[in-house]
Amino acid sequence: MKPKNVLKMLLLWIAVFLPLQAGAEDLGALRLSEMEGDVQIKFTGLTEWDPAAINLPLRAGDRLWVPQNAWVQVETREGSVVRLDAGSLLEILEVEEDSLQLYLSQGQAYLRFKQEMDSMIQVDTPVSSIRMYDSSTLNVAIGDNGYTEISVFRGAVYAENRSGEVRVAAGKMLSMDDGLPSLMTLGPPSDWERWNRQWDDSLSDAEDSEQYLPPELTGYGRDLSRNGRWVQTSEYGYVWTPTTHISVDWAPYRYGRWVWVGDDYVWIAQEPWGWAPYHYGRWSYISSHGWCWVPPPRNEVYWGPGYVSWVATADTIAWVPLAPAEIYYGHGYYGPHSINILTINISIVVPGRNYRNVHVRDAVTVVHRDTFLGGQRRDIGQRENPFLRERVSIGRPRIEPERTTMMPIVREIPREHKPPRSIQERTVNGERRIVRERDRSVFRPTEAPRSLFPAIRINPEAVGESRRTAEPGGRQQVQEEQGSPGQLRERPTNNRGNGRDSIRSVPVRPQLTPAPVPVVPVPAKEQPALREEQEAAPASRGRQQVQEEQGSPGQLRERPTNNRGNGRDSIRSVPVRPQLTPVPVPAALVPVIGQPVVDKEEELKRLQQQQQAAEAEAVKQAAEDKVEENSDQRRKRIRPALP
Repeated sequence: MKPKNVLKMLLLWIAVFLPLQAGAEDLGALRLSEMEGDVQIKFTGLTEWDPAAINLPLRAGDRLWVPQNAWVQVETREGSVVRLDAGSLLEILEVEEDSLQLYLSQGQAYLRFKQEMDSMIQVDTPVSSIRMYDSSTLNVAIGDNGYTEISVFRGAVYAENRSGEVRVAAGKMLSMDDGLPSLMTLGPPSDWERWNRQWDDSLSDAEDSEQYLPPELTGYGRDLSRNGRWVQTSEYGYVWTPTTHISVDWAPYRYGRWVWVGDDYVWIAQEPWGWAPYHYGRWSYISSHGWCWVPPPRNEVYWGPGYVSWVATADTIAWVPLAPAEIYYGHGYYGPHSINILTINISIVVPGRNYRNVHVRDAVTVVHRDTFLGGQRRDIGQRENPFLRERVSIGRPRIEPERTTMMPIVREIPREHKPPRSIQERTVNGERRIVRERDRSVFRPTEAPRSLFPAIRINPEAVGESRRTAEPGGRQQVQEEQGSPGQLRERPTNNRGNGRDSIRSVPVRPQLTPAPVPVVPVPAKEQPALREEQEAAPASRGRQQVQEEQGSPGQLRERPTNNRGNGRDSIRSVPVRPQLTPVPVPAALVPVIGQPVVDKEEELKRLQQQQQAAEAEAVKQAAEDKVEENSDQRRKRIRPALP
């Protein structure tokens, strides 16, 4: 053979077989498990958005768009869950056995991370990166310009931007942009959070199935518990048989379609439980129970596109489910009872009649070739079993996929639900890499993350409130402040008005000593002269004027006393030594419970009596002074006459 022809053959082999080597073997780590509305997906390598479907495997490079009145749930093999609200755009950046990297560019996502072994999840936003290393539950909401709110309900996460990293514990919400973030306490849950908690409660329905499953598949136990029952058989032990979404002519791999994903035909089932039973283990028909799914043994758990055998003719495509221990011929390695036809030379064709399920009534599904490619059902008009007369295909049908073969569902999406033109072509794949090491920064992978202290922010503009319909004032922002206790801080207070809570900033300075007790004004008879003085000095109205003199504690000070005479207050100076009694407690802190209620009339009468007594005492004192003065003058007159 000429060297030129050899080179052509080599290039053809590389173009055809190398992509197949990287086929569908790694598609079992992530799936679309629940959805509602016109959710759309853009597969990696394609330029168009297609309608999404449940039981769809996801891989790195795929993107999900959730339009109005829709939501979607993405689930990992271990049972971690990501739910997207309406208006959300998610890009899957990295899918590995023990790690997952997502990019949320808009909307909000509720995450329930179930930590297994050394698994971790990294969620990137336009301004931040959130990493989870322990089991945790959180919500990530994106606002304008990438402004991010991270609400942690369980566990703890690490949020980082270009300035540094913050650990966010349960019960806290971190608001983050390119600058300094702020940390606050969560308030009552919103409708979106409560709805997600109800879904989380339903995740605990897997206990009945987990005991019958290998450890690698316990994350799918709730699907089986809700939709079937476990029965014991003499040949296989405990097996699972479906009880929902079945009909008289139902058979495994009957309701759904084959979609070209990851360079292989992958079965996308319509049954809500149709993930684990169609991509792990095998099916067997038992007369006393009907169709039963047999889980794979421990340490033999391999995901597959669909464990069936094929027969392809010029007009029809037929398949039958494989029973336990029967050989699956695939484009890749899919477990002990499989053969990779890319690496092994197959020269012997296994007759179709040797397959156990071929002889079961309605076990074989036959569709027209156009139906297989285009997804539109077409009656083939025949009931013969092709496995009893045709040659069995080794591996999948050798049919070139069409555009419709790559669509999970062939239908039209309303124009208003399609992704906005501004985001249809936008992607960030490769711009920010996943960093699994806890002691490495996402933004500077060669360095350790810098510790960042959150700043103070009062009454933030919650980016998720427009979608979560929380009650007015339901989220009271409580600040966690960094710094010494003696620094001036801002404290939020609630002022209720017009039926809503308004939060205003009140500067509070730490008090090292209690404030003096304000003196309550004493009512008295108002005389014209006294009224004029009070109007001239309004600042002193109702206050007993106390003048504090500067000086050492040992010096004498002047304390004013009220001496009422001639109907006016005369103030005379009385020497008083300083009192070393404790500083009085602020009036606001003095308990009022148990204090007697004073009658104003009795108090006024008592004050009048005191005033009259004071005036009488003044008259008496004046009389005594007059007598003493007369005595002094008499002594002065008689003193010169003495010898």
